[in-house]
This record gives sequence, structure tokens and C-alpha cells, in this order.
Amino acid sequence: YPVQSSTPLADIPIYSPVNRLPSFVELAPVGDGDLAVTVIHAALNLSRNTLKMSKELEEFGASQLMQRVTTVSAETANMSWSKAEEPPQPNTLPLEPGDGVSVARGVIRVPETGTYTFQVKNTGNFVLQLGDAEFEHAYGNAAIDRVDPSIMYYSGNSFEPKSRASVHLTAGLHELSFLNSGLAPPGVEVRWEITTTSGDVANEGDATWLALGDGRSVGAHVVTPIAHMVSAAQVINVDYNSRSFVTDVEFARAVLEDEESQLPHYERNDVTTLVVSDGDSICCARPSQTLPEENRYLLPINDESLGGSKSILDNFYTRVSGQLVLDDGDEDATESLEVTFAVFGQNQMQFHIEGVDFNWGHVPTELDYVVGDDVALTDNSQPELGPPGSIGMFGSAVLNEGQVYDFDGIVVNARDQAAYEVWVAPGANINRFDPHVFSPLSSTLLSRTVPGNVGLTFAGSKLGDFNGDGLLDVADLELQRQKIGSTDSRFDLNGDDVVDQADRIVWLHELKQTWVGDSNLDGVFDSQDLVSVFAVGKYELPQSATWAEGDWNGDGVFGTTDLVAAWQDGGYEAGTFAAVPEPSAGLLSCTAFALLAWRGRSYRQGTKATKTC
Repeated sequence: YPVQSSTPLADIPIYSPVNRLPSFVELAPVGDGDLAVTVIHAALNLSRNTLKMSKELEEFGASQLMQRVTTVSAETANMSWSKAEEPPQPNTLPLEPGDGVSVARGVIRVPETGTYTFQVKNTGNFVLQLGDAEFEHAYGNAAIDRVDPSIMYYSGNSFEPKSRASVHLTAGLHELSFLNSGLAPPGVEVRWEITTTSGDVANEGDATWLALGDGRSVGAHVVTPIAHMVSAAQVINVDYNSRSFVTDVEFARAVLEDEESQLPHYERNDVTTLVVSDGDSICCARPSQTLPEENRYLLPINDESLGGSKSILDNFYTRVSGQLVLDDGDEDATESLEVTFAVFGQNQMQFHIEGVDFNWGHVPTELDYVVGDDVALTDNSQPELGPPGSIGMFGSAVLNEGQVYDFDGIVVNARDQAAYEVWVAPGANINRFDPHVFSPLSSTLLSRTVPGNVGLTFAGSKLGDFNGDGLLDVADLELQRQKIGSTDSRFDLNGDDVVDQADRIVWLHELKQTWVGDSNLDGVFDSQDLVSVFAVGKYELPQSATWAEGDWNGDGVFGTTDLVAAWQDGGYEAGTFAAVPEPSAGLLSCTAFALLAWRGRSYRQGTKATKTC
């Protein structure tokens, strides 16, 4: 948290995403069921911290920024921009990768009252705010604002943190706003994604997640891995602390395969699920945090029962090896199947299957390294940024069902958070990790049951903006009036399953912050409003009337009941809406004057009555 605890609470700014964007950058108005997204792109050299970004954006000035703004309407809460040569994904902007800032605003529809968990995966920092709710528990990389608990945020320095926070939401509509810094080095895709699940969920793999805006209902289901190990895998470590350490995967392979090496050597042969680490807390994008403890293993160099030490944290090499076989569960056991492997480690790493060429790899995966005659998945880059343990490779290959394959993996352990884990999923070219599609490569964990989920949808870009034009005006009140008596949740602002006058009061008091009777919606109810509605000439006549024409109780006409509703609301000559005062007697006398003025035809041929109340 960026503010020292000694700072008086009154002096701590509230980091609302809608206040982080300069006022001259407008969010795009969108229709029902979408999210409004504004993206500021190009290399602006902004701070990584969203909490410092607003001032820097202001300093660029309107003329510069508006040339770099893209506004879009998105059906689901995910966005990326990159010029990577791959088929474009939904909600992908063809912009230069690198620096960028995006702000999203929408209204979410909650189907039933309960606890929900929001998860953000993103590049850079983010701030997410639910205007009328309070986050309760934070998990992963998330934090909850101590002053305004409607805000969850991440202000660290990871390229893809996973941040989760739970919140209790009542059925109905809730405003959401989101800011993502989107800052990344050249060549790294900028992206963010918001997903949700029912309940208070600490671990990603304990739930089924749906992108915010995806209203599908997904039932509980069993995930069966398409590939499994034939038996336990072997893990070997070589301690290289006595020599000048080399961060190169081919050098590491040569060291690990040197049978005459005199370097300290550690080995274990009981790894039934290919998830090994130094035993530290699981960092960043590694998915093994979703697995039970019995499916995780210590690297032998860190296992004291195998002669290792937990104090050896870096400058060693790791090799895993074993056998795997494919089985998709159908009657035909002789198919050739394309599968995707996801490999997570730390620093440089490689995954090789004997007799198999990987034919696709997602950045940063490289396909120009050969082991024997086989194209292996390799990441031999030298990352300078990002926390340890955050590297993931994705690659696909075609394997024959029923055939036993030898495999091996190499990882360079140059710093803390040493780890290596392999996951597999059916299908090709998968470049995002989904714990309900991928399964760990294992000889024992052969099925997992994952719970169901009902997704949250968007009701528009602004609560109460029923026509999606970005404004709260008479047109919205008229749309709501037409729905009175229905159960349309979009217009049911108090969540009692019926649209009625109470929902109009919520629109007026909580959203527009004005009074019943404020016919011109200028924020006050005064004589100008009374004179204007009587001037229309529909009082107590069987003619349809709008809010601006005196229909203040939503029955479609202007009559005595509307004046009574305004008197009961107590806003006449009370100034701007704040606390509700006692009903004003002045309303009665001014109403009488307005009636006399109307009946006496004081508004003849556009001539206004001069008397005021």
C-alpha cells in the first residue's frame, strides 16, 4: 500500500479507476450487454504503478493523448493488443505491443445474492472497483484498499500476476470500473482478463472461472487427462555453485548428462506427478497451487532426506525424465492426436519427447532447438524483468495414442523459486492456461472433479444508463417507466424482482442524486420545474406525459398524484440532493401559483409569467 500508516485517513486518496483517467478522455458509450473500454496506447514511458499514473497522463496533455486513444465495446472483460503473427483472438486490438493504459466501465448483472470471487490476470498493475460493495478476502497477488474496500488492486512488478478477491453481492445491478497499466517490455503481449466464480475461492483450481460478461451456466464436470505418465518420473539435480554458473539450457543439458562429472549430484525416483519445486510458496503464474500437497514434490537438492538442503536456492541444474502415453478415453485406441503441453519453470528450460517434433509454440517458446533429431520446446531467453517462477511455455505436437514415449525436461535454476512442472491438454495452439482444460502430467492423478459456475453478465456501461448513450437523462427514466410492473432485472435497481416506483426513487436519489419533481434534471427541485411542467398543458388530461412533462410517479400521465409524490419526497427548494428533509410547505403554495398561472394562460404565445416562488 503506497501510503504510510501514519497518514491521516482523511488525506489518503481513494484510487477509483474512473478517476485515474484524465477528464478529457471520454469512455465510449455502449449498448446493453457490453463493456466500454478506452485504451491509450504507444510508448508513453509511464510509471508501472497505477497510483502514479494519473498525474503523468495529465502531463502528456489532451492533444497528445487523444491521438493515441482507441475506444471499443467488448462483450467480455478481456483485452489484449499485439502484432504477434497468430490468428487474432476476440477482443484483440492490432496495436503496437508495449506500453498502454486501458480503462473499462460496465454494469454487471448478479443473478442471485451471494459471495463471488473476482480474478484478474493482467500485464502490469490494475485497480478494480465495485462501487456499492466491499471486498472481504484477498488471495494471490491481490490487495484490498484499506480506506475504500470496494477496491481490489495489484501494484507490483509482475507481467502476469493472478489476483483474486471475494465480495458479497446482492442480486441486481452493480457498477464496475477497471484500470490496467498494461506496461510491458517490447515483444511482450499486453493483456488483461477479469473472471468470476461463485463462492469465496482462494485457489484458482478449486473453481470454474468464466470471463466477466460470459453468462453461461457450467455444471460440475470431471477432467480426465489426455496423457499420463506410465510410472514415476526421475528428477536429478547438479549443484554448480562451485563454478561460474552459465544460464544456457544446452550447457545445462551437457552438465546433467555428463556421467563422469564430479559435481554434487542429487536424485529422486518417486515423482508420480510432474510438479517439483524448492518448497517455497508458489509464485505467480505456476498452476500447481491448485493441487493437493501429496501431488507436489521437493527437488532432491532441497530434500534433506535425500542429502539435500533447503538453503541451496540457486545456481543448480535440473533434469526430469520418464515415460508418457496418450489415451482420450474413446473406443479407438490407435488415433493420432494433437495435444498441447504447458511447461512452467524458472529461468531457461526445455521439454523434449523422443521421436516427436513440436510444431507450434507460443511466445516465449522457441522451436529452433533440436535434441537428437527432435524439435524440443525451449525457452533459452535471458529475462531481465519479472519475478522468479513466472515463466510458462506452451507448445503442441501430434502423438500416437497408445504408444509409450520417453520424455525429458531441463531447467536452469539461477535464483529463488526453483521449479518445474508439466501440464497437458487436448487440442492444438492453446496459448492460455485453463486449469479445467489442462491436467498435470501424472501417473496417479488420473481425474479431477471441478465445480460448476454461473457467469455474470453486463447490463450496460453505466448504471441507470438504459439506452447506453453515456448519460443519465429523461430518456432513461422513460425507458424505466415502460418496464414498470415487469421483472426485468436491468431496470430493477433495488433488486426486489419487480420494477416499480421504488426503482425510480433509486435512479433519482442514488444515481442522478436529485429529487422527485426535478423535471429538467438540473439537480434541484424548484419553481422552474413546476412552471415548466404546467406550461406543457397536460395536467389532469388523458394524455401521456414524460418525466419532463410532469409524470413523476411513473403512471404515464401528469396529475395530482405526481404532485403528492413530489411533496412526499421533500425536495422542493431544498437545494441539491443530500439528506431528505421534512416535506416543504412551500411546495403547496408554489403549486397553487403554478396552477393559477397555467389556468390563467400566463404562457400565451411564449410569454413567461414573471412571478416566481
